[in-house]
Amino acid sequence: MASAQTDFHGAIILQESVTGSLGVDNAFTYGLNAGYSNDRQGESASVGASAGYVAPFATLTGSASASRYYTQASAGISGGIVAYAGGVAFTPTHSDTVAVVEADSATGARVVNNNGARVDPWGHAVVSGLMPFSRNEIEIDPRGLPLDVEFKSTTQAMVPTAGAVVVARFDTTSAGRAAVLRVLPHDGRRLPFGSEVVDTEGNPVGTVGQGGRIGSSSPGQRAGAPACGSATESEVISCCLFSDQILKR
Repeated sequence: MASAQTDFHGAIILQESVTGSLGVDNAFTYGLNAGYSNDRQGESASVGASAGYVAPFATLTGSASASRYYTQASAGISGGIVAYAGGVAFTPTHSDTVAVVEADSATGARVVNNNGARVDPWGHAVVSGLMPFSRNEIEIDPRGLPLDVEFKSTTQAMVPTAGAVVVARFDTTSAGRAAVLRVLPHDGRRLPFGSEVVDTEGNPVGTVGQGGRIGSSSPGQRAGAPACGSATESEVISCCLFSDQILKR
């Protein structure tokens, strides 16, 4: 944004500023400014910059400016700690009414409601700025999580009282080791599209997709441990699936 001013005495004041934000959740903000004036007291010019970052545990800010007559700089850190029955959670922003997100094994998952808020290594995150006595939607973004972690639900609704600390529990499940495998039966024919793949206990772990490829995810399976799958239409085809090979039998 630019502006220019002048008066009947010939004084001139010019100002220019640029602001913006970066990141998936606009966690990083910045600002640049420059100014020039020419009046009865003479000429002067100044430049400045500021930046802020909403980290998972705190909000960091910094600024600096300079002119012919001065130079200054500042830095700051702010945040909050929420202690509740389930433990302690850190937050970059704080308010009177908050929700504590609990999501086991979901470290790094982004909380959509707050810029920069992410689930910490202990499975906690804080959502601040809730409206008391109103319906508040709390949403968690699973993108970026390991493939073996799944949320049963990614949204919850809360109606807190004023000054309350409510808990939003997001249950997670371990989907096991994920793999995409291509299986070729002995006769060379492809497996029937859409057929179900099961493990040794008969639990479904995937389906046959295009080109005979199997998208498989076996709960509780160790890396390298076999899972026997079967695809049945007119015949039963069994195979042992490993992380790096397929043994047909």
